[in-house]
Amino acid sequence: MQINLIDRLYFLQLCGHYPYFGIGWGHNAGQQRQPGWGFLADLGVTYGKPDVSFTVSPSVYAKLEAASSGYAQHEIDKQKHNMQRSANKFKFFPSAYVGLSYAF
Repeated sequence: MQINLIDRLYFLQLCGHYPYFGIGWGHNAGQQRQPGWGFLADLGVTYGKPDVSFTVSPSVYAKLEAASSGYAQHEIDKQKHNMQRSANKFKFFPSAYVGLSYAF
């Protein structure tokens, strides 16, 4: 059975501590800061296994319950399992950070 649900909310989260490798500019904590604006930038990658969480709104749950003849939770669990299996294929997560700072 395939049901298209619009009111779904998915989360992929890395829990715990994971290795990170990156290179950045503007993060020199040992340098004495001059008053004024500063710029920060960082590019990197994190290695880890994500955890999937899945939330369904009550209205969608009710529709799914009716469409699946009372097996809504089973369908939700099956979808979460499929998403976790797909997420497990990803091991590296790129990241980029850009920021502004102001020192007094």
